[in-house]
Amino acid sequence: MNLLAFDSSTAVGCIAVYSDGQVKAELTLSVRRTHSEHLMPAIALVLELAGLQPADLSAVGVGIGPGSYTGIRIAVGTAMGLGYALHLPVIPVPSLEIIAMGVWPTTLRVVALQPARQDEVYLGSYRCLAEPPYLEQLTELRVARLAELPAILGTEEAILVGDGAVKHQAALTDLLGQTARFAPSELAHPQPANLAVLSAAKLALGHQRQALNLKPLYLRRPYVE
Repeated sequence: MNLLAFDSSTAVGCIAVYSDGQVKAELTLSVRRTHSEHLMPAIALVLELAGLQPADLSAVGVGIGPGSYTGIRIAVGTAMGLGYALHLPVIPVPSLEIIAMGVWPTTLRVVALQPARQDEVYLGSYRCLAEPPYLEQLTELRVARLAELPAILGTEEAILVGDGAVKHQAALTDLLGQTARFAPSELAHPQPANLAVLSAAKLALGHQRQALNLKPLYLRRPYVE
């Protein structure tokens, strides 16, 4: 199996090729505005590094959001196009899940946070598993105000990870106190290897879709960026 996976829901995009149980090539892509001009050339480069052609692919994994509306649209549209043109299954992976995978494995609950608007964050809460799919989603993915987080998260100790945790660390420390631990800022964005591993696990569990049935995960009405 040769699986291509990519995400552009944040300012830092990621692309990886997973083959024969391991990541063959990966790339992290940081751009100032959108990924529209860079994603396809980056995909071509990663395939070249892995020694593959598009026709060699077996499936496509993609980060579907939440995050940047424009970035999500670019990634989902690219995955749909590749899947349809190459007759490949497409595996949707929530971007919060990719970020949460950055601190796997841990016995603590993992809370992935991405900035939404002003004092709001996109939130996903997970428990690490030893076997695929590697993460158990504990609550529905949602948008929440920072002031709502103590009631949502309760008093259980948790690792907070993602750009939302970095951006709002001071406020979250005041709100959550000693129940909050913060992952290193280097783990704030989706990591390509983690996306590839999650995509492969979901494919093995039958969580793929036909390309034209792929849907983005915005969590709120999009607005012009």
